[in-house]
Amino acid sequence: MEAIINKCALEIKIEIINEIKSVARYYKLDEEDVLRYMMGGKPRERGVEEEQAKRGRPRKEEEKTEGGVPAKRGRPPKEEKVITVHVGEDLISRLLEHARKSALK
Repeated sequence: MEAIINKCALEIKIEIINEIKSVARYYKLDEEDVLRYMMGGKPRERGVEEEQAKRGRPRKEEEKTEGGVPAKRGRPPKEEKVITVHVGEDLISRLLEHARKSALK
């Protein structure tokens, strides 16, 4: 009977220690120092190391294209439509003749 009680007490102590360790990890404390404090000892002296929180969204790394030039951002420009018109001297000469004929009338 005494062996069963000791075994149960040991299991309970192990569960408690595991819970203490998880809380210490959550608060970013050293697990050994927390357990030492729980047993009545003093934690080791250390400087306080506070980690500054980074604010905002992290920057993206620029994507490099061939030649080490950064890629252009945004929507690509719209291609312009090119219309080719073959205006020859025939058209101009016809218009001039038409104008002369209408002026003479």
